[in-house]
Amino acid sequence: MDKGISATIAKSTKRHIAWLEKEIARLDKEYQAVLKDNGALAQRAALYRTVPGVGPLTAATLVARLPELGHWDSKALTSLVGLAPWSRDSGKKRGHRVINDNKECL
Repeated sequence: MDKGISATIAKSTKRHIAWLEKEIARLDKEYQAVLKDNGALAQRAALYRTVPGVGPLTAATLVARLPELGHWDSKALTSLVGLAPWSRDSGKKRGHRVINDNKECL
């Protein structure tokens, strides 16, 4: 590979990574500001953070993308987020059980 092209690609990649890091920091501040301004959302996020392995970003994502959490039963929630197996049955035919792969639910 030509060194000129490689250096150009490396420089471009470094610029893009720097931009991504700035964008992540901006979004981090934005979601923290939203939680700070809304006591109910902040309280829910704090509750989710008590679960081992749930950090601030996961808690904020759950608050923003899954408002049903805490209001729906576990079967409805697993179906909503695509974790419940769906049956493919018809009459006497018993089909395979599949997990819903709808990525737009979250």
